[in-house]
Amino acid sequence: DNYSFFETKNGYFMAILSDGMGSGEKACADSEVVVDMAEKLMDAGFSIETTVQMINDALLAGAENMNMSTLDLCGVDLHDGCATFAKIGSACTYIKRDGKVEKLTSATLPLGIFHKQEVELIHRDIQDGDYIIMLSDGVMDCIVQEKGEVFLKELIADLQFERPNEIAGC
Repeated sequence: DNYSFFETKNGYFMAILSDGMGSGEKACADSEVVVDMAEKLMDAGFSIETTVQMINDALLAGAENMNMSTLDLCGVDLHDGCATFAKIGSACTYIKRDGKVEKLTSATLPLGIFHKQEVELIHRDIQDGDYIIMLSDGVMDCIVQEKGEVFLKELIADLQFERPNEIAGC
């Protein structure tokens, strides 16, 4: 899995997470390519939909060298606090606000399968003090197998930490 956090030139804070299919160095390299492309395209000012389609096209063009990869994008408009999520074959994302947790999901398939990639955008207003928790499927699978999906939502709701690195350590 690879990830990136950065601020774009047009006033968005971006969080990107990608998981290459399979395991090992090849899967890591594939997800790194996806994250790098997403960074460059989003920073250049392309929309999320265009970014997703261009990455999908690039993966299809190099199909013999690239495996499928998930792409989880979150862009927060730093001017109005609106967050836009695109979840392409990725695990669910959680938004925690005042002890309540909302789970965001999408049923899209990973990049590199179809020529026209389906992009479902999810919009949420983000407030000061909200937490956005993005997970890869490996983390989700470990927790779900052991204690069930409801457990993770309850765990996030009960967290009393304030710093992201404390939350990640749970």
